[in-house]
Amino acid sequence: MLLVGSELLDGRVRDLNLGILARILYGEGIVVVEGRTVPDSSEDVARALLDLSSRHGLVVSTGGLGSTCDDVTVEAAAAALGLPWRRTERRRR
Repeated sequence: MLLVGSELLDGRVRDLNLGILARILYGEGIVVVEGRTVPDSSEDVARALLDLSSRHGLVVSTGGLGSTCDDVTVEAAAAALGLPWRRTERRRR
């Protein structure tokens, strides 16, 4: 499990996702064997994704997926996996 967010590392926000998601996944027969927290840094996210995916069959990531200026997870994941990515504007309904 990869948790992304500088606010988790500096104490501004307490992580609630790991425990909840681990419980849900366990109920589906998936055991979480590692949890790693990284700051909002493309390099740190990409490095962690590459490392975790090289050792585990499934990597679940939380945080860093919103629409704020420091959200780099999607871009970093695409770069790490060699996939194309571009930011697009969302349409308002």
